[in-house]
Amino acid sequence: GTELQFSLFLRFDQNFCDRVNDIGGSDSLLGTCTLQCYDYIKLLQDGIQNIVFIPHEEKNLQVHDISVRVECYGVHQNKRIRYKSNFTPKDIEPTKSLVTEKEIENWMQNIANLSSEQVEAIWMNRYNMIPFKNSIRLLVHSISWTNVEQISELFALMKIWEIPDLDTSLYLLSFWQPTI
Repeated sequence: GTELQFSLFLRFDQNFCDRVNDIGGSDSLLGTCTLQCYDYIKLLQDGIQNIVFIPHEEKNLQVHDISVRVECYGVHQNKRIRYKSNFTPKDIEPTKSLVTEKEIENWMQNIANLSSEQVEAIWMNRYNMIPFKNSIRLLVHSISWTNVEQISELFALMKIWEIPDLDTSLYLLSFWQPTI
């Protein structure tokens, strides 16, 4: 198996650093945030993103440089190994066509007759579909039930997926795959 860990490194403009020092010194804790504090897709496309760190601040603070360190853990010859890679949003090519809510609706209306290209597009966009809670139904249709890796990944995604609406939940309960 492979695990990924992400660390974000943010560099702010000098005005922000000066304000932090004025508030309480360079060692002051400004606050905490989670990954939901910024729009990941906008970050990839524009390379900059506004993030609010100080409550009640009138304007957002603009991050000028963001790099992400990815640590990939795996097993090789029975030994745990770690790879590190640094990249910035400009190094990442956004997915050619990020899935939209309209595409999901179209796929849902045609769920019984999805083409192989549509099934592949759904699987390729599985992480982009997470915000659309009812799209889990499409994901269940798009995986190859003979592919152990895809099945394992689906189960991992289901743990972080928001609980779908009642209709979708009932559909999942009646799905023909007994493991679901």
